Amino acid sequence: MTVKEAARVLGASQDAVRKRVSRGTLEAEKLPDGTVLVWVDAHHDDGVSTSKPDGVHPTQAHLDALESHIARLEAELEDRKEEARRKDHLLAAALERIPAIEPPETTPQSPENSSGQTSGSGDLPPEPEKRSWWREFFGLG
Repeated sequence: MTVKEAARVLGASQDAVRKRVSRGTLEAEKLPDGTVLVWVDAHHDDGVSTSKPDGVHPTQAHLDALESHIARLEAELEDRKEEARRKDHLLAAALERIPAIEPPETTPQSPENSSGQTSGSGDLPPEPEKRSWWREFFGLG
């Protein structure tokens, strides 16, 4: 039969059939016109394959091992979700404890020395308020 027919009978793609032919797992013959004929065993009748492609035959032990692995991964996923929930809760609680940061009240006061007198001569103008670099960068006040 042709590669297309063999693919339908084997339940595989045409590329998979061609690959099997190149590996030698399926016997084939190339005609002078370029058509490839594939020899398929007699146990593949009515278009239903009795074996899995590429020799894969899962056993019950293999299936049980896969189910066990899946269950372990699902449990680990639940653990990770619970851990993320706990971290979110702890972070929210920590953020509630931090008081809101408010800008300090800036009232220009002249520094006083220990005797209660202002330092320096009174003829200097007061220093301008120093602006924060981030306020200047973002164009704020």
